[in-house]
Amino acid sequence: MLELPLNNDSVPVCGERSAIIAVVDVALPALAGNVSSEIQTLIGDADRRIAELIRSRRFPAFIPSDFELVAKALEAITDEHLATGQRFCEWGCGLGPNVCIASLLGFDATGIEIELELVEQARQLAADHHIDSEFIHGSFVPEGSDELLDRGGTFAWLSQRHVPASENFVNPDETDVVFAFPWTDEEGLIPDLFNRHAGEGALLLTYHGCDGVRLRRKVPGPLARKSKRRLKSRRSL
Repeated sequence: MLELPLNNDSVPVCGERSAIIAVVDVALPALAGNVSSEIQTLIGDADRRIAELIRSRRFPAFIPSDFELVAKALEAITDEHLATGQRFCEWGCGLGPNVCIASLLGFDATGIEIELELVEQARQLAADHHIDSEFIHGSFVPEGSDELLDRGGTFAWLSQRHVPASENFVNPDETDVVFAFPWTDEEGLIPDLFNRHAGEGALLLTYHGCDGVRLRRKVPGPLARKSKRRLKSRRSL
């Protein structure tokens, strides 16, 4: 994994006691070794289904993440006990391999996807591998986020706000680990949405193509400063 520079974003939260809520980087161990044979089988099947989907050209902009790398990152999160709980949600899950992987690793996993056909295929993938995962059709963008979307102008998928999430929508503040593969023009938006809506202590895992994965946590301001000092100390060792 390419080690990304520390870049902490913060947003003021107004209330009786004003505070600064920040999203800070969390160091992951080296993502080496192999994933389990069960996960390898799942990934192989998912790759074949995705190749067929790409050949069909029904979703010309569809680009999958590196499922094995994401699996290793999720394994590290569980092995290092980094998450505050077991609730996992992928924002824009596509055919659902990452959600299925999270389920196999012990997470209570859900995926949200705006394309109904992809939701149906994700459910089929999970069923074919006897994996208990939930897939929800709709937008993962919580209500009250329109100004964040409008700020960027045009986001290829997130601008489709006419497809609301179902009544089973998973609120970010009820999720312990959020995963997303942001488009280039969503690099700032995804952390902003997470910063605004996730609960304190929640983790944001993002995939960035050749730059690998990045893990961040939402913490109060004082903890953010301590976390930053700890991360600098680790890098100096």
